[in-house]
Amino acid sequence: MVKLSLLVTIGALLGNVSWASAKSNFGRRTFILPQKNADHVNTNTDAAISVRGGGQYEDIAKKAYYVLMASQGLTTALAPEKTDILFNGAFTVDEDSLSSFLVGYAGSSFIGCLYMAMLAFSTSMDAPTIIAHGTYPCALMSIKNLLQDKFAKHGFHKGTGVLMTLATVGLPVAIRSGKYDSNALATADVLFPLVCGIIGFFDCPLAMKLSGHQTGDFGDDEKTKAFSGWYFSAVLTWAIVATSLLKGVEPNKAVGYSALFLLVDLLDKRYIRKSNAPLNIDDAPLYLFYLVLGGICWSLLG
Repeated sequence: MVKLSLLVTIGALLGNVSWASAKSNFGRRTFILPQKNADHVNTNTDAAISVRGGGQYEDIAKKAYYVLMASQGLTTALAPEKTDILFNGAFTVDEDSLSSFLVGYAGSSFIGCLYMAMLAFSTSMDAPTIIAHGTYPCALMSIKNLLQDKFAKHGFHKGTGVLMTLATVGLPVAIRSGKYDSNALATADVLFPLVCGIIGFFDCPLAMKLSGHQTGDFGDDEKTKAFSGWYFSAVLTWAIVATSLLKGVEPNKAVGYSALFLLVDLLDKRYIRKSNAPLNIDDAPLYLFYLVLGGICWSLLG
């Protein structure tokens, strides 16, 4: 999707492939021992899986997902007006605009995906606790926007910022307190982003209204409408990871489903509904992004 993130990702992939290949060639052996009963063959299963590509490619896919989410999320969340640097200056994000507001929230959602994926893969936390941690980036973004009065400035109803901040801060705190039904609270935490993300995938103006915007009308501003599509795609990506974990889906599949959605979403925005057309993004970096996302899907869902 972006040149910088793709270069970083490809570098990480090449480094991991080299390491994995060396490990496979020099650190493991496959033994097939003769048996009296030809129906039973003793094999080193771990090595066989390595040769086939199972374990090592999953590890590479996980790290590629981390790099993509970090490079997309950190830049757009911390400096949304500088997002054009990632796209080689293909477009601009006006400072302190609705576009900047939406891009910043998209970035915080991607950081939440990164955080949930890392916790799901490397800890024994239960799903509600992971989801609570994954909500913190959006909570920090909501607090910042509330303090700077950006909700009202960008056309949201009075009280929207307070409600959003209470939801993104209060629900994770309540989940982690252990005093309430964590599964019920996590479901509440996930439900609104899931519904808004799905609606936003098909109808951004309607999803904007549901999110508290007064009109949801972008007028002739096709670029801001495109950025709203980014925002709801990021929200739905976050909701896919969170909902999957909450439903007991294994982490590989939960992350893989989110990568699959991103791949489909990018193809849709480029070739079907072409909602990214106002942004004038070059094809070349997108092709690489399709390839990386496709590899993540193949490794984690295959």
